[in-house]
Amino acid sequence: MRAFSTKATPGLEYLVLDDESRDDTPAVAARDGGWIRYLRHSNLGEARTVNRGFEEARGEFIAVVNSDDPVRPGFLAAMVAALAANPGALVAYPDGAVPDRESWVIGVQSAAEHEFELVAVANRSYVGSCAMFKRCLIEAVGGRDPQFRQVGDIDFWPRANLL
Repeated sequence: MRAFSTKATPGLEYLVLDDESRDDTPAVAARDGGWIRYLRHSNLGEARTVNRGFEEARGEFIAVVNSDDPVRPGFLAAMVAALAANPGALVAYPDGAVPDRESWVIGVQSAAEHEFELVAVANRSYVGSCAMFKRCLIEAVGGRDPQFRQVGDIDFWPRANLL
């Protein structure tokens, strides 16, 4: 686990789900000063872990950030601002951070505008990692399908498009 900011942002819940990592995640999370809710479980895979996060999260806006998802500075503020400015929107997603082999950001890939037709016909969704969405989306769509142990988003986003 890469070290993260040691200051909490008021009004945000930080939930770390550890899917039986073999790195220093427990030690890093223990240094948080009490503002991270850290939950560890046996290796369930990405889809079940994300679903557990959906169940545990308390806020209206939820973002899924996996351990290999590089997050750019200002990510949370930008996503919350985008959803607040567009009350009818269910999801906001950032430009993609391009990581190197060590997960350090070395570039940025602009996110394309979401087009329902691309998702429905070509199963091509530009809603990628670090998307933030409203809780009502999860309530309407359900979680990720656990049969897709590592790529639950491939099933989740097309179902979300039907709303």
